[in-house]
Amino acid sequence: MIGLVWACLPALASTLSGRVVDSADGTPVSGATVEAWDPRLRGVSVTTDSDGAFAIPVDGEGPWRVRAVPAWNDPHLWRMHSGEADFCAGASVDATADVDLGDVALPIGATVTGRVVDLAGDPVPGATLWLEPVDEVVNFDRPGLTDADGEFSVVGVDVDHGGVDWTLVVGADGWPDQYLGAVYDDELGERVQPTFGAPVDVGEIDLLDGIFVGGLVSGPAGPVTEGTVHAYASSQIVTVEVDEDGRYEAIGLPPGDVITWANSPGLAQTYLPDADRPVVAEPVLEEGEVRDDLDLTLPEESIFEFTLADAETGDPIPGVGGLLYNDTQTVGLGNNADEQGLLRIDRLHGGDYKLYVWAADTGHTDGWIRDDDGLERIFTIDSAVTESIELPLPRAARLAGRVVDEDGEPVDGIAIAALREDLSGLATTSAPDGSFVLGGLGAGEWQVSAEYGAICPGDPGYVALYWPGTVNPDWARTMSLTEGEQREELVLVVARDADLDEMSDDWEREHSLDPTRAEDAWEDPDRDGYVNLDEYRMGTDPHDGTPEVETCGCTSAPRQAPFLLALLLPVLARRPE
Repeated sequence: MIGLVWACLPALASTLSGRVVDSADGTPVSGATVEAWDPRLRGVSVTTDSDGAFAIPVDGEGPWRVRAVPAWNDPHLWRMHSGEADFCAGASVDATADVDLGDVALPIGATVTGRVVDLAGDPVPGATLWLEPVDEVVNFDRPGLTDADGEFSVVGVDVDHGGVDWTLVVGADGWPDQYLGAVYDDELGERVQPTFGAPVDVGEIDLLDGIFVGGLVSGPAGPVTEGTVHAYASSQIVTVEVDEDGRYEAIGLPPGDVITWANSPGLAQTYLPDADRPVVAEPVLEEGEVRDDLDLTLPEESIFEFTLADAETGDPIPGVGGLLYNDTQTVGLGNNADEQGLLRIDRLHGGDYKLYVWAADTGHTDGWIRDDDGLERIFTIDSAVTESIELPLPRAARLAGRVVDEDGEPVDGIAIAALREDLSGLATTSAPDGSFVLGGLGAGEWQVSAEYGAICPGDPGYVALYWPGTVNPDWARTMSLTEGEQREELVLVVARDADLDEMSDDWEREHSLDPTRAEDAWEDPDRDGYVNLDEYRMGTDPHDGTPEVETCGCTSAPRQAPFLLALLLPVLARRPE
């Protein structure tokens, strides 16, 4: 599935228009989604009309990459507007004025057909099938659906990715997900090699039934007649209701070690057989095996009622999200505070817990609730009781400012990250005007960075910057923040880096290096043992012998994406495949 970050367009600067057509005969392709993406992977999309025509309003000059994606049941392949099957290979478009892209031609893809039946040979309607690549990174999200006779077609398969083998995944209600060849392991699934021109028929697919698990759900007063049970085996989960006799029956799981857990009003969330966390996994390893003795015993719930209030004013803080973890952080239960600032978390067993809150939107701290020593606070509760706790939340520190390039021009899409020593932290991105606000920070020491990960080679890039203003990650220092501190008007200057070699373009030109060739980062023209990237990070001349630097601080290795940036970028947008 393709992740999009849809841009908010305050003004329509220009329009990208054209038609989506069949590459063979020029007939229009209606109902296709046409997307325009900027280098930060912010996208705008429209749908083609009956004539295949589209017009995408875009804000800003770009460059934009445009691609056409047919509907899931359309046999055409998606393509960039310039004809490429690879997103990054697509020609980019500058939208300084309205642009007519002409015809975007889509070829017909390959097709895989077949029929899904149960072990008795009866058709299985409503099953979903996906083609999954084997040992390759190819995104294909076009499903096939079985009709009343169990027949299906998966269309629009791109076989231009030479040498890719595929296998089929089948999912149907009442059966475990499985692979072609009646197996549960993708590595054992039969291979499919679609070809253009003629459909590949895989014949009948016999669905395995999997295993059956069930049992009795009991509480302090006997069988539980209301609630749900989740059953897990081999990375698949089935959720079922408890019946009026307190029993549950779960089908459609693959063989494996089974874990079950139950929820019922007024009782604690409980894992097999009576624990607050997964402690027992019952082996149910044979196809068709039946286990109806996986009983669960639920105690009366314990409840924490945290009353959240501003530490300075005492005013209640509504809307704060909280997640309460057990002492090993294997299970977490959460809720949101109501209008009176009451955060009620129920379904608990007695024990020790830690609380994480999301309170930045109210001007308070995101993070673990900590004790007076700065350690994560432990909240202890007995079984079958309600604990009421007054919980003052400190005002959060906040960083705000602008990100600009060497010419003082605003830079958007830069990730501003703040990390603690334990790698917990927060992040945001700069807006189109370069501004950023990073709130929710607790008092203490933070390492602050400004970084940008280019999506495609050739896209604009920037050298990472570390507080208090160094490009050398080993020379970074921490920023000390006090409770509620508002540190504003920060200006972070990031250097342009066209070839993404982590060296400034201006610095490379100044020292007779090539800002369009990434390989020169690892060259050592003065043969002093320090490559050009080392010299850049030290601020020394790469042509002038051994630098006189007491502490090099060089890594002589490519900088790895920082922890928070690696977390943040997939949330902002996933790279289209």
